[in-house]
Amino acid sequence: MICPKCHKDNPTINLHCDFCSEELPLSKERKEIVLKHKKVLRQDKWQKTKDTLVGMLIAITIIIIIIVGKALGWF
Repeated sequence: MICPKCHKDNPTINLHCDFCSEELPLSKERKEIVLKHKKVLRQDKWQKTKDTLVGMLIAITIIIIIIVGKALGWF
């Protein structure tokens, strides 16, 4: 999409121009689609972060169990 102010080309997913921060002219339906898409991306990013944190927590728990087990003679 071309910005009406600076006439630079922007990706169609943007609501504002990357160069001059002017709001790009979008139809109301297109604006709703873009906002919904960005919301889904944020949710996907949060889900990936949660999965990473849970995986790290499980790994740390296993390491602690192994260290304590060796110290107490379980292994």
